[in-house]
Amino acid sequence: MAWKTPGGHRRIDAQSAHEFRAQRNQDKPVAPSTSPPTILLVEDDAIDREVASAVIAATWPHARLYQAANGIEALLMIGQFKPDIVLSDIVMPHMNGLEVLRQLSQMENSKPRLLVAITSLKPARIAEMGGLPPKVLLIPKPIEPDMAQVALVSAWQQIAW
Repeated sequence: MAWKTPGGHRRIDAQSAHEFRAQRNQDKPVAPSTSPPTILLVEDDAIDREVASAVIAATWPHARLYQAANGIEALLMIGQFKPDIVLSDIVMPHMNGLEVLRQLSQMENSKPRLLVAITSLKPARIAEMGGLPPKVLLIPKPIEPDMAQVALVSAWQQIAW
């Protein structure tokens, strides 16, 4: 079930997202399974977090997935879990995702191998906010599960092997 909020955002309930992924999973690429990545998902909206989690589960069924509700929580978790991949919303309270991604991209030792920005912001607005750090993958919202999965697999294959 999907709907549009009064503010113009598209929403889909988590159960529908899971059912959709289950039906389509057989035809979609799956990331190499030699070593499932550790992933940190940074998203303040519970529904968007469920949709992104479903895409991650379909892409890497055996991944270790951790979740943070804001940028500050994410940065605290980085040292604990040392994720291979960080997916971060851009518009969040306390610390926006651009700042999280900038800090992660400058890390020396425990830098994640793949950084991903998830946002409904237009490229011009992202540029006004200082732009994305180099080599950050951008996935637009609302998340199109098939397109997001292909983009994630492609980016991961380019850096992981």
